[in-house]
Amino acid sequence: MQIKSKPIMILTLIAFTLMFNAISNTSAHTAPPCNDTNDDGSSSGHEYAKHHISALAKSGGLGNDGHKPGAHNGFSVCNPSDK
Repeated sequence: MQIKSKPIMILTLIAFTLMFNAISNTSAHTAPPCNDTNDDGSSSGHEYAKHHISALAKSGGLGNDGHKPGAHNGFSVCNPSDK
């Protein structure tokens, strides 16, 4: 009896694709914000609010016609080395 390898390869590819997609989505939502203003190497919620939420509030970009805080899960992914 010969085992058909093509369906097994396709199922394996689908499984790996789903697994890596889940990992990348999880890490994107747990990454810290990019605004480390006090250069302690760690961004805080206060720094995130100062640079993101406060700026949007001052420009009228919050609420029903703009960004809704809490509508997304976590911060955006950033590369702190490109300061």
